[in-house]
Amino acid sequence: MTNNKKTTVFIVDKDPDFLREFKAQFEAQTRYAVHTFATGQECLASLSLQPDIIFLDIDLNLHNPSHDTGFQVLVRIKSMDPKIHVIVLSTRDQLHEVMNCQKYEAYDYLVKSETLFTRSLQIIARLYQQRRIENHLSRFKTSTYILITALAIIITVIPILVYFFPDTINTN
Repeated sequence: MTNNKKTTVFIVDKDPDFLREFKAQFEAQTRYAVHTFATGQECLASLSLQPDIIFLDIDLNLHNPSHDTGFQVLVRIKSMDPKIHVIVLSTRDQLHEVMNCQKYEAYDYLVKSETLFTRSLQIIARLYQQRRIENHLSRFKTSTYILITALAIIITVIPILVYFFPDTINTN
């Protein structure tokens, strides 16, 4: 979610109708670059596109042991690039799933419902706000570091000047 590039959103879900509808909502109401994937493997293979946000169906391949589950894909995404914000999607609102998602550093957990798209936009807005705050904080830290360094130099130089040029600096 940098200022220089278009926000890239990945949607990973086993349901082709859901993928089509969710992507259409993003394309109609945002300027994001949206990519859809039916499997976690397709998503992982496309991480070179540097997505900012991934909406990931946690129920991927629950009954297909030859492919990664949503949790496994989440773990692999975060191990490959911890800066990617993964928002987990589920049809269930279960506390143990939410806690597992937090454990594996998902940014948020959303239950699929008729308000999913609206809530998704709210989360993205919160991400942008968080990024702005982090950028301001980073600039503040840099400015503070420069100020402290300058003060340290001044505090170090004054005694040296007093020692070598006692007549030019009035210490009274």
